[in-house]
Amino acid sequence: MPNSFDVNTVIVDENSTIKNAMKVIDKGLIGLAFVVTDEKQLFGVVTDGDIRRALLEGISLNEKISKIINKDPFVFEDGQPHLLGFSLLFPDY
Repeated sequence: MPNSFDVNTVIVDENSTIKNAMKVIDKGLIGLAFVVTDEKQLFGVVTDGDIRRALLEGISLNEKISKIINKDPFVFEDGQPHLLGFSLLFPDY
């Protein structure tokens, strides 16, 4: 039986704290979380690196995740070939 990935395991609400997002990222095992609005629309993305940099800047774990997210992530279109997406992200390769 093939393994499947459930995207719902890496979703956090825009009103969540940085600490909560850290827990979601840790359990999700892909190093990031998708931040969504109350209407379940993509609001941004946060990575473990974003959180690490925020902590180094002195931002509290109790701050809202919306304070540090990337609100303009690169998004692949549904059905877009992975290699095409890779070439868009890394045009020099």
